[in-house]
Amino acid sequence: MPFEPNRPGRESIEQRRANGLATTENIEDAVTTLLNDRQTFARFRDAVNLSLAVRQTHFPMTIARWYSQSVLMGLRRIGDRDPRTHSLRALLDGMILNPEDWDIDAVISLWPQEARRDAETLQFAVSFTYGPFADSSGRSLNTGRVLLDRDRLDLALSRVKLVVNKTIAHAERTAGLPPNMTFDQLDESIDSCHELVKPYITLLTGRSYNDMTPVEAQVWWRIFAPWQEIQPVPE
Repeated sequence: MPFEPNRPGRESIEQRRANGLATTENIEDAVTTLLNDRQTFARFRDAVNLSLAVRQTHFPMTIARWYSQSVLMGLRRIGDRDPRTHSLRALLDGMILNPEDWDIDAVISLWPQEARRDAETLQFAVSFTYGPFADSSGRSLNTGRVLLDRDRLDLALSRVKLVVNKTIAHAERTAGLPPNMTFDQLDESIDSCHELVKPYITLLTGRSYNDMTPVEAQVWWRIFAPWQEIQPVPE
């Protein structure tokens, strides 16, 4: 069999680390997008609730369908088990499979220079960032922690995967109603991914978040204000 340089398991340690960092940054963007879309949809939903005339049309349900399907697919990608993908699941699998790639020296080498500018700053960063992931030696990855996070991810996205596979990616011929999710359940899945991904972003990039939801720079939702003046269709 010819050598396949991009085949999973054939990469060098340096390639695996670079791929892990690239995946982390991709996941950061993915989760930020989900949080931003949820925030935007909430503004839209609030505006719709203030207008009986708009609620009488098909428009809100169409937007809700677009939003829910987009969120479902975004969440499904985060939990993708294909090792060739930029997914949180693939990142965790790789860390469990190759824990030696993520010892303390390797992780520190990925951080920005300002996190390593002096011994005191570095010690604080190590304690805050690598400490929760370290084994008893304090210098190697505790795969038990990563395994628990992987289980939490699978549980958080189990319903998402079912709905996507049976209603969006495929239209299965099954008895009864197809599986679905409420908006509250979608929110719970987004929140779970949000909380799970933050420590890994900090671990591999040095960036730390309390909340990854983008800050709205403008009161853009005022564009919906005229909806309140529209008269509903007489019954």
